[in-house]
Amino acid sequence: MTTNWFPHGKSDCPTKYIRGLHVKDILVRFVPLLLLLLCACSDEGANVFYIDIVEYQEDGRDIEMVSLPGGTFSVGSTLFGLYFIFYGGLGMPDDSMLNNERPVHVVAVSPFLISTTEITHEQYRVVMGTNPSRFSGEIDMPVENVTWFEAADYCNGLSELVGLEPCYDGDYTCDYGNNGFRLPTESEWEYAARGGTTVEYSFGNSGSGLGPVGWYSSNSENKPHTVARKQENPYGLFDMHGNVFEWCQDYFDRYNCGSQTDPTGPDRVLYYKVIRGGSWASQPVECRSAYRAGRKPTTAMNTLGFRIVRRP
Repeated sequence: MTTNWFPHGKSDCPTKYIRGLHVKDILVRFVPLLLLLLCACSDEGANVFYIDIVEYQEDGRDIEMVSLPGGTFSVGSTLFGLYFIFYGGLGMPDDSMLNNERPVHVVAVSPFLISTTEITHEQYRVVMGTNPSRFSGEIDMPVENVTWFEAADYCNGLSELVGLEPCYDGDYTCDYGNNGFRLPTESEWEYAARGGTTVEYSFGNSGSGLGPVGWYSSNSENKPHTVARKQENPYGLFDMHGNVFEWCQDYFDRYNCGSQTDPTGPDRVLYYKVIRGGSWASQPVECRSAYRAGRKPTTAMNTLGFRIVRRP
């Protein structure tokens, strides 16, 4: 990766550059190739493309997205009985003592692209101009201490930066028909986390195997870690189990029965947004693919970040 991000020398213009090209240049030169990549899904695996949003002053990890073909899978888990008493003090709704991973139900999701890692400090700073994280260190650590609204703002900002249609309007209603970035629906997130498996984790049913794939309470040294340092899941995604919890698009509610296609959560506005994946402070049970919890969308904490999706 080059370090001279302005082709004709340093400029006072605050306009973002992508791989040394002005946004208008990349739209003209590379949109046809990008569209070809996005449409080239196959049954053999995911296509990958890169969006580099690094300014000339600093470097960092590209945003890498994997194109998933979509499909049908079973959401939820029967691991626990009716009453689920372990919820980690995450401020769940009043009915959180009920097992909110039941009933297991069939969901179909359409093809989508998802970032292979959680959004990092530098990726967030380049778009938003700040880094709200409570932990400092390497620029490729996952950004944390962001509210749901700030995560949605980031998605809109990145969409505008690369010439896509923002998904969120002024009251944060999501237009799923737009081609910009957004937070994953809960079903998209679980589909991606499972990586085609039907077990509790993408690697098996026992939390004893979590160490090689995720940062959690027993190996994190009480802090998040640089993304993509652990093994990826079968879909090529890193840190789906642990490191930081991840905001999802949906409001939190108990599951509905019956098969669904591309569900987006409750129609009514509820008190909590879904978070998924576990964190550096979590026990293994919270890092399972089916584990779900809720937080107020105005909440920011150092165990909570996000990753992004878009439709091809």
